[in-house]
Amino acid sequence: MVENMLEMSFGAPRATEQLWHAVSEPTDPDGEFPAHSHAVDQLMWAPGGGMRVRAGGAQWRIPGDHLVWVPAHTEHALAMVGSTALLSVYQRPEVRPEGERFARPLVLPTEPLMRALFRELCAHTPEGPEAVPAERRRLSFELLRELLGSARESHDALALPVDPRARRVAEALLRDPADPRPITDWAAGEGISAKTLLRAFAAETGFTFAQWRTRARVYRVARLLGEGSSVQDAALRVGFATSTGCIQAFRGVFGVTPAVYHSRERGRA
Repeated sequence: MVENMLEMSFGAPRATEQLWHAVSEPTDPDGEFPAHSHAVDQLMWAPGGGMRVRAGGAQWRIPGDHLVWVPAHTEHALAMVGSTALLSVYQRPEVRPEGERFARPLVLPTEPLMRALFRELCAHTPEGPEAVPAERRRLSFELLRELLGSARESHDALALPVDPRARRVAEALLRDPADPRPITDWAAGEGISAKTLLRAFAAETGFTFAQWRTRARVYRVARLLGEGSSVQDAALRVGFATSTGCIQAFRGVFGVTPAVYHSRERGRA
């Protein structure tokens, strides 16, 4: 197998004789990759923060402990949310994991072994001072592929509305989750009724407007904890009236308290 890249586009091979390629692409914490597509599948991960992804008609806010799978020829765009690196494994469709679900974009949770394999594949090149034996790289890729095939599909990522008016409201709340304006004000700003905005959030994200805003605040709390904020400070910064209310909402989304979550995430780093 020849391991040389002929052309690169956002790290992806436009033409290649190899079956797969792994790369770590440095980014700005708020860097963006405009809409594009390529002839290979892409598995991507933004550790230490997260990203907003639009792919195949779906839009998500992805936390840093989740992966995104984008099949070949699927237009996608992404924006980083606090991460300074985008780790990607590009592979030809003939070696994608088995299952019809891999023909569409997916969000998948990570586990320790999966993260370790991903980091190793992206950190080492087949040539140069950090080279590792080709057989070890092949086995690492095959194991990662097997883990992907059996991974459950995640529904923890925060879906974004497709309706452009609702999406603008969602993106504004992601920028400033502490914004206290009621839905009537948001709807008026878009020139629509509150009922129309409510229907868009419920139909396109699976959550009511209030539930979606709470999850947006909780996700920002998780990010702030990773940056060193206390629970009380993070709660007030994102719009919770009390730290108790923040902890209850956090537990409702992640299943654990902010302290437990932060401790777990530090262990994953």
